[in-house]
Amino acid sequence: TFAPEANMTYAEFLAVLFQFSGDALPAVSGGNWYDGHVQWAKEHSLIPEGILHSFNPEAAITRQDMAALFGSFLSNYDYTAAPVNSGMPSFSDEGSIADYAKDGVTLCYQLGIMGGNDDGTFAPGNTAIRAEVAVTMVQMARVMSR
Repeated sequence: TFAPEANMTYAEFLAVLFQFSGDALPAVSGGNWYDGHVQWAKEHSLIPEGILHSFNPEAAITRQDMAALFGSFLSNYDYTAAPVNSGMPSFSDEGSIADYAKDGVTLCYQLGIMGGNDDGTFAPGNTAIRAEVAVTMVQMARVMSR
């Protein structure tokens, strides 16, 4: 089931993000269903050090880590979209965004992939639910011209 209110895991996010790459999934024998996706992300240096040191594919992904992974992906793959938001984002909790995620948050904001909440926060440590990720992936399809 889709379970739109369920948390999205890092593994699930990488599996969806992988679909935009056009790459072949690395062959990984045995293990978990997501091992090929994690291996792909590591081979392309998509997982920032700030995430990698405590990376758990089965954990719920946070908003800042989602933005960081989008940023890493977009730095490695061609995209055609022009910015939809000019300038830098201004979130009331900007100081809570981890250093490794700041560039990704900015890029996601500028390209219209992710934005803030109605209260002016980004909520970097909040987990992302599947419905939210579905919205970002629609925006990612626009950015990637797919």
